[in-house]
Amino acid sequence: METQSKEPASWSDRIYFSGYVMFTLGNGDLAPNGGLWKLVTIIETAQGLLTITFSVTYLISVLSAVNQKRSFAQSVLSLGHDGTEIVHNAWNGKDFHDIDFLLIAASSELGKLTAQHNAFPILHFYHSTQHQESSIIAVAVLDEALTIFKYGIPEQYQPNQLHIKEARSSIKNYLDTVHTAYIHPAEQAPPEPDISKLQQSGIPALSKQTFQIAVNSIKERRQLLLGIIQAGARKWPVQEQAIGNAYSPK
Repeated sequence: METQSKEPASWSDRIYFSGYVMFTLGNGDLAPNGGLWKLVTIIETAQGLLTITFSVTYLISVLSAVNQKRSFAQSVLSLGHDGTEIVHNAWNGKDFHDIDFLLIAASSELGKLTAQHNAFPILHFYHSTQHQESSIIAVAVLDEALTIFKYGIPEQYQPNQLHIKEARSSIKNYLDTVHTAYIHPAEQAPPEPDISKLQQSGIPALSKQTFQIAVNSIKERRQLLLGIIQAGARKWPVQEQAIGNAYSPK
């Protein structure tokens, strides 16, 4: 390698030349000396171009996935801050079929998020600072709502059974994926949803004892949900007194 003045290049010149070539900026006023080094320069330029292209593509894909996580969280949490509130808001006075479309959409979005977590493991470590944009909170709230629908509501009033099954399966796949990121279940299960608020609002619900027995059967699933939330330095979404007071028959 030599400079424009045909003088031998110093070590600093060589480092400068390598950086210039790698970032596809040119030769940096230096020229490779000999056919072999010209070939090496071409290879390094191609390698640099591929590295930059792949890096930018990866970054854009990750940012797109982050935005999708926020969008999913907002769409779920806009319906309620906890599972009981979502169930209450889904009651149309006759049944819960108004939420069928949301369950279809949520299952689809969560399936995409799971695929993105598999493709970009760095997403495991992204946590939104805003509660309304936290996907892990949204998953927990949605799962609690599905638990109430499945185990706390008489079958004749429940949403479409296939939609409930699909949504719960999507959540399980998401939990299995995130569980691989060194996240462990919590030592204890989170507090059970209080379905008495629904009964006070005139919404048909099973007895509290029957519901508690069913919830205990999915204790491990709920412990994993709580563990993921704790790993993200969040607290389990629970009913607030203000929300409970807001429940009233429609």
